[in-house]
Amino acid sequence: MAANTYYTVNVDGVQYAAVQSNSSGQVSFTYTGGYSTHTFNIAEDTSAPTAFSPLSPTNGANVGSQQTFSWNATTDPSAGLAKYQLYVDGVLNQDNITGTTFSPAAGFSCGNHPWYVRAVDNAGNGTNSDTYTFSVACGGGPLF
Repeated sequence: MAANTYYTVNVDGVQYAAVQSNSSGQVSFTYTGGYSTHTFNIAEDTSAPTAFSPLSPTNGANVGSQQTFSWNATTDPSAGLAKYQLYVDGVLNQDNITGTTFSPAAGFSCGNHPWYVRAVDNAGNGTNSDTYTFSVACGGGPLF
């Protein structure tokens, strides 16, 4: 097996454990399921974190230029969750977020801004939330 890689251990087709190989590519786990015939299978973890949703700003919201983004938490039963990433306007806005909220220091320009969050597990697998869009209205009114 590959060194420092996450694997899932299945017993009779059902996930039993999630393990990380050591620097030599070896894994160990303790089976406590009793003494009978079982089929064990180990495979590299390719499962992504579970689906989750953005919360705020809500889809279609008209807001000010400063924003606090929030989303539901997600989990990854195999490798464990490593981080969240915030994308705004199709570009990574913030990496390595550990909680479920983030407030960028810089404000946003006038107009529409699509945003989503990506959850990344320790094996590098990722899941994107749905994409929401918020609008920042600026200026306007008659000139005298």
